[in-house]
Amino acid sequence: NWYNEINKWLKGQLNVLAIDSGTKKEIDSNLRGFMMTFGRRPINPVLIISYETFRLHAQVLHQGEVGLVLCDEGHRLKNCENQTYQALMGLKAKRRVLLSGTPIQNDLLEYFSLVHFVNAGILGTAQEFRKKYERPILRSRDAEASDKDHEIGKEKLEELIAIVSRCIIRRTNEILSKYLPVKVEHVVCCPMTSLQQDMYLKFINSASVKREITGKISGHYLT
Repeated sequence: NWYNEINKWLKGQLNVLAIDSGTKKEIDSNLRGFMMTFGRRPINPVLIISYETFRLHAQVLHQGEVGLVLCDEGHRLKNCENQTYQALMGLKAKRRVLLSGTPIQNDLLEYFSLVHFVNAGILGTAQEFRKKYERPILRSRDAEASDKDHEIGKEKLEELIAIVSRCIIRRTNEILSKYLPVKVEHVVCCPMTSLQQDMYLKFINSASVKREITGKISGHYLT
């Protein structure tokens, strides 16, 4: 999709290296060639690679530096301890950008992971974040929280929002609807084939399914 979008908007002005298949040796060779061009005028200045492929070939990608790393579906990096996150953090990049339709997480530590990826250190370490923000905010939401707990939690939440607003740009549907085409939904009903009908009837008439249904009905009446 990114390959198509780049060609759509730039119309061949930018050459792209898309890594989507090949042997380990072939992929390593292509990545090694890409990483060696930093600071020059490369033939392919843009590399498109999946999270999984990046993780598997991180050793090669860590040998050089890039000007910008842009991660689509950025919410996949909500766990700062998984291998993909660590592999991407090991990449020497001057700038980091995450794109996500659902960046706001209910888990504050997951939110920390996303912010830390694009702006490492802005919220301190994970341990410092827990102590300074997560614990007082969660304590203020407890049913037995005191007025003082509520006050401190509110202050910490406002402080946290003020800090992360420096590196987050939100685009609501109100803005996006001006530029995106109208959403059209089509409901298509596909009847089962004869083979599918036969298999379905055989399944629902099987002894195991009948026992399951009978058991649930009996249990329902007993309660």
